[in-house]
Amino acid sequence: MDGGHNDTELHLAAQRGDLVAVKQILDKGHLEVVKELLKSTTKENISRKNRSGFDSLHISASQGHQARNGHTAVVLELLSRDSSMLEVPRSNGKNALHYTARLGHLEIVKALLEKDPQLARRTDKKGQTALHMAAKGESCDVVKLLLDADPAIIMLPDKFGNTALHVATRKKRAEIVRELLHLPDTNVNALTRDRKTPLDIADGLDVSEESTEIRECLARCGAILANELNQARDELKKIVSQIKKDVRTQFEQIRETNKDITGYFQINTYM
Repeated sequence: MDGGHNDTELHLAAQRGDLVAVKQILDKGHLEVVKELLKSTTKENISRKNRSGFDSLHISASQGHQARNGHTAVVLELLSRDSSMLEVPRSNGKNALHYTARLGHLEIVKALLEKDPQLARRTDKKGQTALHMAAKGESCDVVKLLLDADPAIIMLPDKFGNTALHVATRKKRAEIVRELLHLPDTNVNALTRDRKTPLDIADGLDVSEESTEIRECLARCGAILANELNQARDELKKIVSQIKKDVRTQFEQIRETNKDITGYFQINTYM
């Protein structure tokens, strides 16, 4: 049976626990429903997408706020049947981890990462990792979990140059900004493609308790505006240029001194 969006029975069960042949079972969770369906379905049906581009794993993962009804177990059950579903993205490139991270479904994020820690590095068509998505959400615990799986993702920019710190700042996620700033690999002055540091983004936010806290946190960690960053780089270039010039001058002086010394010894030798 198909739903209004080309959903198969498996899509509907993973989403709502809706199975005509099974009554009074939702209080046990969706796992029993899905197990019943999996007995007579194929891998092709499991991975089949509806018109919105969601397969059963995407739907189950995105319903993680109902984890008490068994959605984490459903995700694991689906993956036990076809682990390759972890690698299947939607048309926008987002996989199940992207969605669960954005929605803050901690237990499902944990389950997906345990199946494949490398998922933390997968990017969508915008170059965003699950950490970028988590930085848009409100779960600092999910952010920590992703960084525990792969600390290096803190440095990864999307195609527009946004790091997770840029994203969390833009979304006014003060708690997540604080968490990201605690990490030694966080570049507090990373530039986006339109040449904005996190502090530039913070300065453009509407005044609120969150935006004020974010600006103060960034400033304490050495954040500066892009213009100041450019000035500092220009000053550094001048200093490096002057050092090079001084070194060349010293080499010239040494060379001339060596010539004088060599000439002196040659004259005294012939005398």
